[in-house]
Amino acid sequence: MAIVRWRPYSEMSSLQNEMNRLLETFYGKREVDEGEASYPTWGPRVDIHETEEMYLFEVEVPGTSKEDIKLMVKEETLTIEGEKRYEHEEHDHCNCHRQERVFGKFRRSFTMPSAVDSEKIKASYKDGILRIELPKQEAVKPKEISISVK
Repeated sequence: MAIVRWRPYSEMSSLQNEMNRLLETFYGKREVDEGEASYPTWGPRVDIHETEEMYLFEVEVPGTSKEDIKLMVKEETLTIEGEKRYEHEEHDHCNCHRQERVFGKFRRSFTMPSAVDSEKIKASYKDGILRIELPKQEAVKPKEISISVK
C-alpha cells in the first residue's frame, strides 16, 4: 500500500470553488445561454415599503433608460423586465483591465396582495430609481372605529 500525502489546502480550495459555484448559481451570476451576449445575468435590487394608502416598490436600475424597462400587471403579479445595454467605446491606446458592472436582460416578478387597485398604479423614473406606487383598494385601508360609552 502506497502512502499518499494529505494536502489540506488543495481540498479546501476545491471546497471553496464548489461553494462559489453554488452561490453564483443561487444569486444568478451564471453565464447566459449561447446565442445571447456572454454577460452575466442580473436582477435589479428592489425595496418594498407599505403605507396605509399604498405599496411602494423602489427598483435600482442605474444606466438603464426608461424606454428599456417594461412593467406588466397580470392578475396578482407585477413583472418588471428590461435590459441594461452594454455601451463600449473602442480605444486604440487602452485596454480594459477590469469590468465589474453587469449588463443584459433582467426580469423580476412579485405577487401583489389582491387588495391593490391595478387601475391606479403609477410609475416614475428618476436618477436610476424606478418608483412604482400600488394604491390599496378602499376596503383594505384600516378604518378606525370609535367606541361609545353607555
